[in-house]
Amino acid sequence: MRTLHTLLRLFAACAALLAWASPAHALPSFARQTGQACTACHIGAFGPQLTPNGMKFKIGGYTDWDGSSTWMPMSAHAIAGYTKVRGSKTAEVDKVNSDRLNEASIFAAGRVNDHIGGFVQATWDGIGHEWGLDHTDLRLVDARSVGGKELVYGLSFNNNPTVQDPFNTLTVWGFPYTGSELAGGPSAASLIGGGRGLEHTVGGLTLYGFLDNSIYAEVGTYRTLAPRTQVALGEGKDSDPGRLGDGTIYWRTAYFRDLKRQAFAVGLFGMNGGLHSRGAVDPATVGNFHDIGVDAMYQYLGGREHIGTLNTSYVRETASSQGERGHLNEFKANASYFYRNTYGLSLGYFSTTGDSIGLYTADPTKSPNSRGFITELSWTPLGKEDSWMAPWANVRVGLQYINFQRLDGEGGSYAHGNNTLFGYVWTAF
Repeated sequence: MRTLHTLLRLFAACAALLAWASPAHALPSFARQTGQACTACHIGAFGPQLTPNGMKFKIGGYTDWDGSSTWMPMSAHAIAGYTKVRGSKTAEVDKVNSDRLNEASIFAAGRVNDHIGGFVQATWDGIGHEWGLDHTDLRLVDARSVGGKELVYGLSFNNNPTVQDPFNTLTVWGFPYTGSELAGGPSAASLIGGGRGLEHTVGGLTLYGFLDNSIYAEVGTYRTLAPRTQVALGEGKDSDPGRLGDGTIYWRTAYFRDLKRQAFAVGLFGMNGGLHSRGAVDPATVGNFHDIGVDAMYQYLGGREHIGTLNTSYVRETASSQGERGHLNEFKANASYFYRNTYGLSLGYFSTTGDSIGLYTADPTKSPNSRGFITELSWTPLGKEDSWMAPWANVRVGLQYINFQRLDGEGGSYAHGNNTLFGYVWTAF
């Protein structure tokens, strides 16, 4: 509990620094802070997929800047979309046919000084009609020479495992980069893959280092926030996943190379943790989870006219609870092509396989196995260096289709009944 209180105090202190920074260190969107176009850091003009420059900016604690003192301290984005689902996972609803605002967010994002930076996101949920604290990543960072090579190192205070990761392969920033809140999906997922409800219900502290622009390593721990704190931050009353044990460990290593016209990275990652129920004299163990994974990414940047990316990851989880023991395997791969950071095509594949145990299926006769394909077309008319109102105005229009081959152990009409068409307009300024 003392560790949790310490984390909360650190979160509050860093958030206060971001919110009340002086005009010389106010909080702009990152493009205005650095004086660069969004395409310098983002594949496809804007969105979560980062270029090598964007990865280094994130590792550097979001502190790089162009020396300007006329920053805009806030940013915002909104995603509105139309969802069409062939059927539904519930018997009560046969079809979803709806256009609505998916979400709208405001950000305090950027540098406070040479050693402190980050972002705090607050989001209006257009489906649940409520505000809440969304992704948050606050950093303390420094750099020094080690054996004639630069070492960038720092601390990340964040509220969602993998939100701090600089690459494009893990859960939070992996493909698809947006999607419908109304669509169905696989019920089973690993601890590190978001399957235990840790998103925004935890506080985490990780230590990381990046040596010679090549070797990345990170290790840290997470604790679930108290239920009343979760509610105060906008989570539902029933969102508490339980209490994470004191032995919870998150770790990440990667080898990265920026070759200017292309870049690649390969890595290992994992997370171990035990979830326990709250409130009982002798709290029961919800489950013990041991995740280990491998990932890789490749980018062809060329002269920035034709850009191609490949991302993939695989997670193997071992879980145990009340005498049950089983495994879950998650595989994801996607490829994207962008022409002049304007017209994009992305293709993805996902597969989940595992044992029929209570941690993964409500019905022991059912299987957690799911697999499918994702296709997305996008057009980004605003967001490049020569765009109207750059870098203030950013717009992407997209059409996404998810085709389930199998869902929660069932194929045929049940899986295909959850096939989802999602058209969206994504704006950021």
